[in-house]
Amino acid sequence: MLILVTGIARLEKIESEFDKSGSLTQLRSLLGKLKDPRNIAAHTHTTGVLSAIDAPSVVRKDLDALYKYLRELERILKKAHY
Repeated sequence: MLILVTGIARLEKIESEFDKSGSLTQLRSLLGKLKDPRNIAAHTHTTGVLSAIDAPSVVRKDLDALYKYLRELERILKKAHY
């Protein structure tokens, strides 16, 4: 979605800035980790199948990390005047 707002050239610069500390890679990994259980839980039409879910403390830790990365991305976007 950012590509629509910033354009591809600026988005590549923003991604480069964001990944200097490895944050982009870590953010992608974390989003992938959160996506799989979400998709399983969202498709509850499978009867008789119970899926394991993470403890609230684990989810909270992941969401706190996600928040940190999103704040860093916001800082970079503001720096680039977006």
